[in-house]
Order: sequence, then structure tokens, then C-alpha cells
Amino acid sequence: MSRTTLCSLTAAGLAILSLGVMAARYAALGGEVKTPAGPSTWKVTLVVRGEAHGDARIITSGPLDVGRQHVLKEDLHSPYFTSKSGEAKRPDRRSTFWTRRPGQVDGPVRVRCEYYVSLDVAYPNSAMTKAANGLYGAPHPGEHLDRADKTTADSTLVADKARELTETLEKKGEMAEALYRFVDADVPNDPSIDGPAVGAGECLRNGSGDPTAKARLLTALLRQRGVPARMVMGLTLQKGPEQRAHTWVEAWLADRWVSMDPFHHH
Repeated sequence: MSRTTLCSLTAAGLAILSLGVMAARYAALGGEVKTPAGPSTWKVTLVVRGEAHGDARIITSGPLDVGRQHVLKEDLHSPYFTSKSGEAKRPDRRSTFWTRRPGQVDGPVRVRCEYYVSLDVAYPNSAMTKAANGLYGAPHPGEHLDRADKTTADSTLVADKARELTETLEKKGEMAEALYRFVDADVPNDPSIDGPAVGAGECLRNGSGDPTAKARLLTALLRQRGVPARMVMGLTLQKGPEQRAHTWVEAWLADRWVSMDPFHHH
């Protein structure tokens, strides 16, 4: 057998082996074989279900292209609604607007969004860097200090508790730590349930709260002591087949945004 024939047979064998591996992968994974993969790639699924009446519309939020986080692929689908991406007017928002398809009758609706997100992009582009600089830049004077308490009684209750917890402290960092420790240790966790939103004052009166209620309480306490604070919604990226959206707090301390999660004690 000549060397040329041997090389040709070897190449043909390797090609057949490669095709066999590809066929086996496709048989096992189906459509998943075409999706992005890697240790820093996460699949995020958002499903909306409800009842639509009249000229119903839906707005959904998606992951951001910011810093080293990049959306590799997205799949937006609904048999009842059509989707359209919103304008990027704010660095902390990525919205999709859904409108009803012609001929749809009132009744149950369903919207499904899938995102494949990489969290470790080696070379962020200029838009991702600009978004990060805007999102994590210093707050403007007076920004993230407004009080969103529903009633004067709630505002007074939260203000009194904030003063009580920090009356002997002078530094913002010490105040923030004391307020965090209170919400973390002295306000027990409640499971997340559907229903009306629980405000900061109500959470304080109840003596417990779910992730969003505890985040609202901590945000209100921090703002009462002059610490810029904002609520953040996202995923904690823990292992498991299903993860619920989670809410935590970011406070502006020592010239940076510091994450505070009193529900997960972080």
C-alpha cells in the first residue's frame, strides 16, 4: 500500500469518526447541540403566564450587555404576542415589548424568553464598557436617596429604627454594616409568595420578610442615614434545575457599589 493511499484511508477514517461523534451528540442533545456552551455560560429562562383582555401588552426585562457579561444568544417566543426590543435609554434596563398578534381572543397567554449569557468575556467591547461605567459609576448628588415609603407613618417608623441602630456611629461604612446586620440577623426570612408588594415599613412591623421585602427595608434604612442605596434584581446562579429571580441591595460606600444580600447572609 502506497503512502498516499494510506494517508487517504486515514483521513477518510477520521472524517467518518468525526461525523459519527457529531451524529451521536445531536441524537443525545437535539437542538441543545447548537447552543453556546462553556463553564461561564448560563442559560436564563423567563416564562410569563396570565390572562389577556383587550389591547393587552407585556414588558419583560432581560440580562444586560455590561462589563464582562454578554448575551450570546436569545430566543423570544409566544403564539399570542409579537416582540420588539426597547430602546436602550437607560444603562440598567434591557426591555422587550410584547403586543398581541392580530386575531387573538381574550384568555390565557404565554410568553417564553431564553437567554444564553457569558459572564467572563475576555475582551468587552466599547458598548459593554460604557454600560458598566454608567451603571457602576458614582451616583449624582441626591440620587438613590429618595424615600419611597407608602405613608408618613411608615417613613417615621423606618427613620426611627435607622437612628436607633446607628445613634453611636459616625462613619457611613459603620452605619451601613449595622443596618445590614439588623436586617440580616433580626428580620427572619419568609418564603417568596405571590401577592401584593410588601413595603419597608410593613416588613419592619411584621418582623420578617421575603428577599424583596428585606431588600426594600435595608434600602430604606440606608437612605434614611444618607447612604445612597438601590435594589437589584437578578439571579444568584446557584446549582439546581430551577432558580427564582432574586432581589438584593447595592450601597455606595468607599467610592464603589457594595452588594448586600440580607436574605442569603452575604
